[in-house]
Amino acid sequence: MGLAKSGILSEVEFYKMIMLPYEDQPDYLLCDDFKWIENEFFVWIRHDRIEDFVDYFVTKFGKECFDYKSTKADLTIDHVIINMTDLIGHAVDIESVFPKDPRTFSEKIDDHIMWG
Repeated sequence: MGLAKSGILSEVEFYKMIMLPYEDQPDYLLCDDFKWIENEFFVWIRHDRIEDFVDYFVTKFGKECFDYKSTKADLTIDHVIINMTDLIGHAVDIESVFPKDPRTFSEKIDDHIMWG
């Protein structure tokens, strides 16, 4: 865990980027969707938001993430799909922010009590 350029923990900044990038505009999201596919975390960004996404990303995490290694993106009719594991997985523990197991903590405790 490290700090983003803002001085906030990188994982917190990553969460904000996905869930609430602009606190004064709660309905304006940079990502339409996000999910794990096997061991990689992807985000879906509408074409008209890609520039905002890149600007936000560079402001919070720096241009260096783009230098770390190449990141491939898929282009669909509505979205650009970016593998965030490739882009920022070296600097952010993505799974600590968005667990692969979508069950809540209480559901996991219930399973443990029930099944030992």
